[in-house]
Amino acid sequence: MIALLTSLTGAAGIALASWLPGLLGADSGVEQITPGLLKVSSDAVGVVTLGDGRSVSLDSSGLTVADGSQILFRTVRSGSVMSALVGSVVEDDPYRERVDEVRSNLTITDVEVEPGLARYVGTVASSEGELPATITVRVDGPEVSVTAAAKGADAVVVHGYQEPGSTGTGAALPQDSLLRRAWWLERDVSAEEVVMRSSFTSGLAVGPEGVARAVDLRRRGHTDLHAWSEEIVVTAIPEEEPIAGGDGDG
Repeated sequence: MIALLTSLTGAAGIALASWLPGLLGADSGVEQITPGLLKVSSDAVGVVTLGDGRSVSLDSSGLTVADGSQILFRTVRSGSVMSALVGSVVEDDPYRERVDEVRSNLTITDVEVEPGLARYVGTVASSEGELPATITVRVDGPEVSVTAAAKGADAVVVHGYQEPGSTGTGAALPQDSLLRRAWWLERDVSAEEVVMRSSFTSGLAVGPEGVARAVDLRRRGHTDLHAWSEEIVVTAIPEEEPIAGGDGDG
């Protein structure tokens, strides 16, 4: 009996440890990155039709990807779509970010349109300087990907909107509310695997695979997606039955 209790206690401890960074959101090792200003030139403002009912729109309030009237993904309201980080990530059960500089003021000067694709071109800047930035929205079958890239950055953050009912899928992230916490993804989680969903939008996958990636919902109204790479890929994957309800915290 004692051996059984010891075994169960140990298993519970392992399970707790696997989610510990999320439970200790303030000490998760994920830095809170505040979006900067968003400026969009008149040449890039408006709605781009991507085909098969999908579209992307960008203006001073943010970026929205939609399938007809259904929102697939949208960014934080009236703030920069992305930020570029200079620094490093350290392996520390599982990781810890060391951010030396944040370039978060995004200026979009133009949009390039091809069949099934819209590429927004500009810069992401701070008082320390600026980096070339692109945001590419691409249709691939039923999926739509948003790739935010900053040439010369060590990491990129996409500042998503915090949707009500945001939960993990049970594999990469726990299958309950993610609000007010920050979470790391394992490096081997596929860039095509849905890691979270909400009551309002499609499932989301985060890439690229093989780099340190994090999901941060500690700040009300924000879902900040981190990738330690010059680019991050957020893929909206429509699901037949989104989660009903939601706690309205978004």
